[in-house]
Amino acid sequence: EAEAAAAVSPKKGKGKKGKPKKKSKKELEEEAKAEAEAKAKAEAEAKAKAAAEAADPMAGLSPAERLLRYREEALTAVPFAEGEVTYSDGPEYELAAAIAGGGPEPEPEHGPAEPEPWSRHGLWRVPFFVERPGVTLDAETPPKADAAPAPSDSENLTDYAPVALQIETVTVSRVLKADTQSLAFGQLAVGMDKVMPLRLRNLSDDPVPLRAYGFTATGPFSILNACRALPPRDSMKLLVKFKPLGDGHRMETLVVEAPTLGKVLRFNVSGQGVRPSMALEPADGRVDFGAVLAGTARSRSVRIRNTSNFALQFRVSPDPATNPRPDRNFNGLDVFGVTPSTAVVASGAEQEIKLEFRPDHARLWPFHRELLVEILTGTEEGATESKALLLSGAARDRQVYCAAADAREDTYAQLPEAVAEPLRMRPAPLAALASLG
Repeated sequence: EAEAAAAVSPKKGKGKKGKPKKKSKKELEEEAKAEAEAKAKAEAEAKAKAAAEAADPMAGLSPAERLLRYREEALTAVPFAEGEVTYSDGPEYELAAAIAGGGPEPEPEHGPAEPEPWSRHGLWRVPFFVERPGVTLDAETPPKADAAPAPSDSENLTDYAPVALQIETVTVSRVLKADTQSLAFGQLAVGMDKVMPLRLRNLSDDPVPLRAYGFTATGPFSILNACRALPPRDSMKLLVKFKPLGDGHRMETLVVEAPTLGKVLRFNVSGQGVRPSMALEPADGRVDFGAVLAGTARSRSVRIRNTSNFALQFRVSPDPATNPRPDRNFNGLDVFGVTPSTAVVASGAEQEIKLEFRPDHARLWPFHRELLVEILTGTEEGATESKALLLSGAARDRQVYCAAADAREDTYAQLPEAVAEPLRMRPAPLAALASLG
């Protein structure tokens, strides 16, 4: 080693003529002794460090690094989701248990026990951590020098240890089952009603008494049939009706309870009440047939368009308020005819209504009729919207007839149908007859 040191630094050992100076035996011994002591000291420090790391793997780390290392080791020791699942010895699993165990299980000393219904038992341990406020650590990003303050060395890092949350779950065979968990009636005209079935099934071997509740007494939802006991291995249908009394969304919860089983089923029932609307063509509803010969007929047509998002039913009928004594033909039939008088129009569709004017006699003043086009909703009022059709037509005995040059002075415009025939003589008052002597 001394020769190697001399070879690296030849100038230090040179004499006057540049030759390396020879060390004495004493100097060589002292150098060897110093190197041995340094080597022993390094070995001792390495052993001490190894022992310290064995006792505390986080010795020598900063507080933030120690916390991060502690979390990494905790995650390695405790899996993210550790659990176990076991099953009961239900009848449907006896054969599987016998095959897996190589034969039937031995009966207990006190005698054979009744088979337990099938169930699934789960035990789960989920670890989670609680971090100190202001300390943000990420396993993928090492802590920086200027990071948020970390806990000091004097703090107990066990305060940041992961806590395992134990969760136990039990799953049993479904005994009371329904085909759906919700009933959606969609949009429905105010006053109309719609019925939807809710099927319930009993999967047990015993009858199950049922009790249904949850609907408000004055709400739009109701149950039509009685909620009776459900026979074993049988099913029944509950008829749920939705009848909106106003526009807007409605939602309620129907609860079906089986007290003997301790089972409760909840169903979300929803619907929307909307106001139906329609458009009439012509918009003013006026239809003039003009003048026709008595005994002939003339037709006109109007269109009804459904502007709602659902189908609606309409009805065309005379307005009793404006037609207390409607005009009729001599044969007793109505002067005006409507076809069809009622129909169902799909959403966005149109319906043509044929109107017919068929007088069998002529007169000076025209025939009038006011019809109502009503949307039927099933309410006590009978309709939520109505539009008026104003029909008019004149009947003549001849193809050629006289009329006033000014339409405002013509009999067709002046005399309403409620006025008696103008050419008919009225009876004279009694006072006028007395004056004649």
